[in-house]
Amino acid sequence: MTAHVVLHASAYDRFPSGARTRAVGIAAALLRAGCRVTVQTPVDLFFRALVEAEFGGPLPPGNFYEVETRLDPTHPIARMRDAAAEAERTMPPDADLFLTDYYPVVESVPTVLTAHDLRYVTNLRDESTWRAAAFRSQFAAIAARAALVAVPTQAVASEVRKYLRDIHPSRIVVSPNAPGLAWRSAPPIEGPGAHLVVVGIGDRRKRFDMLVNAIRAARARGPVLPVIAAWRRGPEAAQVEARTSDLSGCGALRFAWAPSDADLVAIVAGSAALLHPSRYEGFGLPVIEAFSCGVPVVATRIPAVEEVAGLFATWAPDNEGAWADALLDVSADPARRVHGRDGRRRRAAEFTWDRAAVAILDGFARVRS
Repeated sequence: MTAHVVLHASAYDRFPSGARTRAVGIAAALLRAGCRVTVQTPVDLFFRALVEAEFGGPLPPGNFYEVETRLDPTHPIARMRDAAAEAERTMPPDADLFLTDYYPVVESVPTVLTAHDLRYVTNLRDESTWRAAAFRSQFAAIAARAALVAVPTQAVASEVRKYLRDIHPSRIVVSPNAPGLAWRSAPPIEGPGAHLVVVGIGDRRKRFDMLVNAIRAARARGPVLPVIAAWRRGPEAAQVEARTSDLSGCGALRFAWAPSDADLVAIVAGSAALLHPSRYEGFGLPVIEAFSCGVPVVATRIPAVEEVAGLFATWAPDNEGAWADALLDVSADPARRVHGRDGRRRRAAEFTWDRAAVAILDGFARVRS
């Protein structure tokens, strides 16, 4: 399908995130599919370099454009208030399709709204009250106006059908996430892993505090590989460091604050296992990224992650004792990552940004016909 797709990227800053990774991957895949792509960016985010890195070289001439908006990703309330007007102001006159995260829906061009998850509806125990209330009061009405709602898993599709009843099932399309080029091209590291790794620890749903307690409990019973926690450094980083000073002081826990994409790949690829104790996800991108490197995953069994991981993860119940057992088990055999490595890499290879982009384009063609 030849189309001019406008991608709204005002929520992203210079730090990596799962949503930004998806936007970059989709943009590169749309270009490979022959589309023209215009990206509406916040101030000072150079999206072209990110897309070129994922595309694997220079972008097709004349097919990629950036338009800078006046939106600031560090001011979410103002961005939500002004997003629709800014999107319309910077919309190319020949746009065929507008692709955005959660909001806005525009009037001038059919909108594909990406719902990465519905955590503010389904996982209230871990979310701030005001964010959840704002989401619930607005998102259903916003989504009802979209031509298509794209979700990364069948698990989120089921949540949309259950909680957003104004959206007909024919307007929901599953467009899975995928590992980026840096992950797909990383050679597997031979030998045992030197550490364990957990990626993304900022939200309560990620269960980092529970994991920290599990590390303490496991170390009281036996040797545990050091754990590296990789995360964008936020204002609460100092509090996290203070709460875990007993572990960081003895080398049991290290932080990799805001690692580059290359550094994060190296950290995960060199690990004995990725730890993923989150109790709610829309997809669980670190799981499939670890699989790309052949690295085992220990995860809490939740619908989206189970859907993504298939038969290739080790599951631990959502409690401190079970995770302490899991830490001791994986530390006792750090060479286990060699076993089943090829199967994990094959599983990761099933997820591609090309598949995700085609799902969106096919879904849009279906609802437009």
